[in-house]
Amino acid sequence: MYNMHKTKDRIKDLCKSKNIKMETLLTDCGLGINAIRQINEKKGMGSYSLARIADYLSCSVDYLLGRTDEPSTISNVIGGNVTGGAVVQGYHNSNVTVNSSERKLTDEEIELLRLFNSLDVKRRIKLLDYGFALEDESVSKKTSAEK
Repeated sequence: MYNMHKTKDRIKDLCKSKNIKMETLLTDCGLGINAIRQINEKKGMGSYSLARIADYLSCSVDYLLGRTDEPSTISNVIGGNVTGGAVVQGYHNSNVTVNSSERKLTDEEIELLRLFNSLDVKRRIKLLDYGFALEDESVSKKTSAEK
C-alpha cells in the first residue's frame, strides 16, 4: 500500500526546493485546497490531480507515490542537451532509448519540447495521440511503397 504521508512530504519538499508556495502549486494546477487535504485523510488523490502536480514539479508520479527515489524517470533536458540515461516506454508499442552520452538537441526538438511543456496534461495526450497517428501513417506509406 502507498504511504500518502510520503506523497504529501515529497510534494512539500519539491515545492520548498523549487521555492514554490503550496497555494501557488494548487492554483496553477487548477486544484483546490482539498487536493492536499485528501492526502491527509488517506482518501487518496485522483490520478489526474497527481499527474498535474508531477508535471508542474517536473517529476514522475512514481516518485510522488514513493515507488522510486528518483524524481524523474525520464532524462533531463537542460539547455537543449539530453543528459542521463533512461528507457522510456510508451503505450504505442515503442521504446525511446536515451543513452548516457550527451547530445545537442536540434532547434525543432527544443521547440517541440517547449510546446509540449506549455500544455496541460489533457492537451499533451492529444498531441501524443496526433504524433502517433502521424507515425502510423508514415509507417503505412513505407510498407505500401516496399510492396
